[in-house]
Amino acid sequence: MHAPMLLLVDDQADVRFLLGLFLRDAGYAFEEATDSEAGLAAARTGAYDLVLLDQQMPPGPTGIDVAEALRAEGHAGPIVLYSAFLEPSVAARAGAVGVVTVPHGEPDLVVEAVRAELGPAGARRAGRAVAAS
Repeated sequence: MHAPMLLLVDDQADVRFLLGLFLRDAGYAFEEATDSEAGLAAARTGAYDLVLLDQQMPPGPTGIDVAEALRAEGHAGPIVLYSAFLEPSVAARAGAVGVVTVPHGEPDLVVEAVRAELGPAGARRAGRAVAAS
Protein backbone atom coordinates (compact mmCIF):
# COMPACT_ATOMS: atom_id res chain seq x y z
CA MET A 1 0.00 0.00 0.00
CA HIS A 2 1.08 3.54 -0.67
CA ALA A 3 0.58 6.33 1.81
CA PRO A 4 -1.96 8.94 0.77
CA MET A 5 -0.30 12.03 -0.72
CA LEU A 6 -1.10 15.27 1.09
CA LEU A 7 -0.52 18.87 0.11
CA LEU A 8 0.56 21.06 3.05
CA VAL A 9 0.04 24.78 2.39
CA ASP A 10 1.48 27.17 4.96
CA ASP A 11 3.54 30.34 4.62
CA GLN A 12 5.56 29.70 7.79
CA ALA A 13 8.53 27.35 7.41
CA ASP A 14 8.60 26.48 11.12
CA VAL A 15 4.94 25.44 11.06
CA ARG A 16 5.48 23.34 7.91
CA PHE A 17 8.47 21.71 9.61
CA LEU A 18 6.56 20.89 12.81
CA LEU A 19 3.45 19.62 11.01
CA GLY A 20 5.74 17.64 8.72
CA LEU A 21 7.25 15.83 11.70
CA PHE A 22 3.80 14.82 12.95
CA LEU A 23 2.58 13.80 9.48
CA ARG A 24 5.68 11.70 8.76
CA ASP A 25 5.43 10.07 12.18
CA ALA A 26 1.82 9.12 11.35
CA GLY A 27 3.00 7.62 8.05
CA TYR A 28 1.68 10.25 5.64
CA ALA A 29 3.56 11.47 2.59
CA PHE A 30 3.20 15.14 1.68
CA GLU A 31 4.47 17.94 -0.48
CA GLU A 32 4.62 21.58 0.56
CA ALA A 33 3.46 24.88 -0.88
CA THR A 34 4.71 28.08 0.72
CA ASP A 35 1.79 30.40 -0.08
CA SER A 36 -1.85 30.32 -1.08
CA GLU A 37 -1.25 30.91 -4.79
CA ALA A 38 1.24 28.04 -5.03
CA GLY A 39 -1.10 25.86 -2.97
CA LEU A 40 -4.04 26.58 -5.24
CA ALA A 41 -1.99 25.79 -8.34
CA ALA A 42 -0.68 22.54 -6.85
CA ALA A 43 -4.11 21.43 -5.61
CA ARG A 44 -5.57 22.02 -9.08
CA THR A 45 -3.36 19.24 -10.45
CA GLY A 46 -5.48 16.67 -8.62
CA ALA A 47 -2.36 14.83 -7.44
CA TYR A 48 -3.30 14.94 -3.76
CA ASP A 49 -5.60 12.84 -1.60
CA LEU A 50 -6.05 15.68 0.89
CA VAL A 51 -5.21 19.39 1.03
CA LEU A 52 -4.10 20.94 4.36
CA LEU A 53 -4.50 24.72 4.44
CA ASP A 54 -3.36 27.31 6.95
CA GLN A 55 -6.01 30.02 7.29
CA GLN A 56 -3.68 33.03 7.51
CA MET A 57 -1.18 33.37 4.65
CA PRO A 58 -0.54 37.07 4.06
CA PRO A 59 -0.44 38.86 1.73
CA GLY A 60 -2.38 36.52 -0.57
CA PRO A 61 -5.74 34.77 -0.29
CA THR A 62 -6.60 33.08 2.99
CA GLY A 63 -6.96 29.33 3.40
CA ILE A 64 -10.76 29.52 3.24
CA ASP A 65 -10.49 31.57 0.02
CA VAL A 66 -8.40 28.78 -1.50
CA ALA A 67 -10.81 26.09 -0.24
CA GLU A 68 -13.82 27.93 -1.66
CA ALA A 69 -12.06 28.39 -5.01
CA LEU A 70 -11.23 24.67 -5.17
CA ARG A 71 -14.82 23.68 -4.35
CA ALA A 72 -16.16 26.14 -6.96
CA GLU A 73 -13.90 24.40 -9.51
CA GLY A 74 -15.29 20.99 -8.59
CA HIS A 75 -12.56 19.72 -6.24
CA ALA A 76 -14.40 17.09 -4.20
CA GLY A 77 -11.46 15.73 -2.19
CA PRO A 78 -11.01 16.33 1.52
CA ILE A 79 -9.69 19.70 2.67
CA VAL A 80 -8.57 20.46 6.22
CA LEU A 81 -8.28 24.11 7.31
CA TYR A 82 -6.28 24.92 10.45
CA SER A 83 -5.31 28.05 12.33
CA ALA A 84 -4.06 29.10 15.75
CA PHE A 85 -7.25 31.15 15.94
CA LEU A 86 -10.16 30.34 13.66
CA GLU A 87 -12.88 32.98 13.59
CA PRO A 88 -16.45 31.66 13.80
CA SER A 89 -17.31 33.27 10.44
CA VAL A 90 -14.46 31.34 8.80
CA ALA A 91 -15.58 28.09 10.43
CA ALA A 92 -19.10 28.73 9.09
CA ARG A 93 -17.77 29.35 5.57
CA ALA A 94 -15.72 26.15 5.82
CA GLY A 95 -18.73 24.14 6.91
CA ALA A 96 -20.75 25.49 4.00
CA VAL A 97 -18.27 24.00 1.50
CA GLY A 98 -17.54 20.76 3.35
CA VAL A 99 -14.14 21.70 4.75
CA VAL A 100 -12.98 20.22 8.06
CA THR A 101 -11.59 22.78 10.51
CA VAL A 102 -9.00 22.49 13.28
CA PRO A 103 -9.52 25.65 15.33
CA HIS A 104 -6.34 25.62 17.38
CA GLY A 105 -3.98 24.24 14.74
CA GLU A 106 -2.19 21.93 17.15
CA PRO A 107 -0.20 19.38 15.13
CA ASP A 108 -1.69 16.34 16.84
CA LEU A 109 -5.21 17.64 16.18
CA VAL A 110 -4.34 18.31 12.54
CA VAL A 111 -3.12 14.72 12.17
CA GLU A 112 -6.31 13.46 13.85
CA ALA A 113 -8.36 15.42 11.30
CA VAL A 114 -6.31 13.94 8.43
CA ARG A 115 -6.77 10.45 9.83
CA ALA A 116 -10.52 11.02 10.21
CA GLU A 117 -10.73 12.05 6.53
CA LEU A 118 -8.38 9.46 5.01
CA GLY A 119 -8.11 6.65 7.51
CA PRO A 120 -4.76 5.17 8.57
CA ALA A 121 -1.76 6.13 6.45
CA GLY A 122 -1.70 2.70 4.73
CA ALA A 123 -5.30 2.94 3.51
CA ARG A 124 -6.71 4.76 0.50
CA ARG A 125 -10.26 5.96 -0.09
CA ALA A 126 -12.83 5.80 -2.90
CA GLY A 127 -11.56 4.09 -5.99
CA ARG A 128 -8.18 3.31 -4.45
CA ALA A 129 -6.76 0.29 -2.69
CA VAL A 130 -7.85 -0.14 0.91
CA ALA A 131 -6.00 -2.20 3.48
CA ALA A 132 -7.69 -5.51 4.18
CA SER A 133 -8.95 -5.94 7.72
